[in-house]
Amino acid sequence: MKRSGLKYAIPALLVLLVGTGGASAQDIVFSMQASESCLSELAAEQDAAETCLGNSARACMADTDGGRAADGALACIQAELAGWENRMNGSFVQRQVMDQVADGEGAMPTPLEPLLQAMQGQWLNYRDARCDYIGFKEGGDEAFEERRDWCRLKLTGLQTLLLRGLVRNY
Repeated sequence: MKRSGLKYAIPALLVLLVGTGGASAQDIVFSMQASESCLSELAAEQDAAETCLGNSARACMADTDGGRAADGALACIQAELAGWENRMNGSFVQRQVMDQVADGEGAMPTPLEPLLQAMQGQWLNYRDARCDYIGFKEGGDEAFEERRDWCRLKLTGLQTLLLRGLVRNY
């Protein structure tokens, strides 16, 4: 007996038109304010700063229609991850310029800027390998991206705080 492809195509087309109910990256309500405000309040308690990381993603999930669904949660996590990556890269560039100036003045016996680049490159490799492991271990096939990106958000936030400290204190 031959089956009509149309019988299966119509339900699939309806799913595409109606959607799955989750929020897309364009639909999320996101701001870094929750995490940054928390960090400002804890400025003196650097050890407690990790508790602030993820606050903006959690606020996004609560404020976004469908934000608790898998797609919405992942979009919120990725939005905060992008926020921390932007801040990390900005602090890295600031520290890099400071090291280039110090290297040009001969202030240190060993040039600092190549050491900073090596540190950051190795850190990125470590972060990605660690978070891939966590994603597979804790999330499996269904929640791999969410677990991996939550790990990346936390580690990237911590690296941002480290680089900010290097910019401010040296």
